[in-house]
Amino acid sequence: MVFGLSQEKSDKPAPEKWLKRSRFIKDIISPDKNFLLYNGESVENQVKKAVKNITLSTAFEKNLQNHIISYLNAPIIKIKFPDPYDKAVFERDLYNDAGSLGEALYKSNRLEFKNIKNVLYTAEDFAMTVFLSKPETEDSLKEKVAEIRDMIKEEYEKKPFEAKVLISEKVAELAKELCIALIESQNKNK
Repeated sequence: MVFGLSQEKSDKPAPEKWLKRSRFIKDIISPDKNFLLYNGESVENQVKKAVKNITLSTAFEKNLQNHIISYLNAPIIKIKFPDPYDKAVFERDLYNDAGSLGEALYKSNRLEFKNIKNVLYTAEDFAMTVFLSKPETEDSLKEKVAEIRDMIKEEYEKKPFEAKVLISEKVAELAKELCIALIESQNKNK
């Protein structure tokens, strides 16, 4: 299984292999396995268990999975397109050449501004609704969101790779903190 996606039967190469063959993909860095654990167990599995005991709207559950958990599991993909035309052609042909898993892997890149914004919006929503009765959690999430927003307010796309990686690490920490807060809130309710 690749980053929470089910395997599709295909004669296409594995998504990571196909992407690494591209002259535009310089590196694919998977998240550290230990970062994906909390108390020795998968954060994703613990969140799934916790969510079963929480009344969340379908939208919140989807955002939790599609934005927060997906971001935690996503790689950092170092990409270098010499010009916008190369990127347009690469993205146009991506599905046909790498399949839906390759396309999903490429789009999951932690460095993509859209993915960062999705985590920030979801964390804010959770802080203002789900954790409203837990002011310390609400304040911590809001503080981290504000810190990251401050880091990205000036032309994110023009930042050097190293700066983007630093930002993505902060965003991943925020996503994990949100997950741990959900897990802990359920552990206390047991």
